[in-house]
Amino acid sequence: YNQKNIFKNHPRIKEIKGSYKFIKPAKTQKDKALNKKNKEMMTKDLKDMKDLIGNHRNYHSDESYLFSQDMYEYLHKIKIKKLKYPLNHLSLIQLEDEVLNHFKTLSYYKNSNLCVEKDGSHEYKEFEEKIPLILDFLL
Repeated sequence: YNQKNIFKNHPRIKEIKGSYKFIKPAKTQKDKALNKKNKEMMTKDLKDMKDLIGNHRNYHSDESYLFSQDMYEYLHKIKIKKLKYPLNHLSLIQLEDEVLNHFKTLSYYKNSNLCVEKDGSHEYKEFEEKIPLILDFLL
């Protein structure tokens, strides 16, 4: 994934660019600061998961696998931008997840059923304790 083409070839470039408002021309320091912040946030959004392209190891089996450019583009293609029926979703979030950005997760699932815990990890510690909650939600 060529660094020069990261924005041009991004599967969601139009959507992401459209979600940031830039003031042109930026006349005041406040406008310039806002544009700079928006550019930084947009760049971060465009780079999300891009850094994950490459070889990885499974945490449990130590098996090697490749997260390819095609996989990256496919995930962006099938991404659900907005949940049609948010109350049909239950999100279990542990704030100490070292992989996922819980701010984005909370924002995405904000109108859904949430179970948020202060501690935890990406592997979701003590998941078995949530099985009754999950079953109640499903039934």
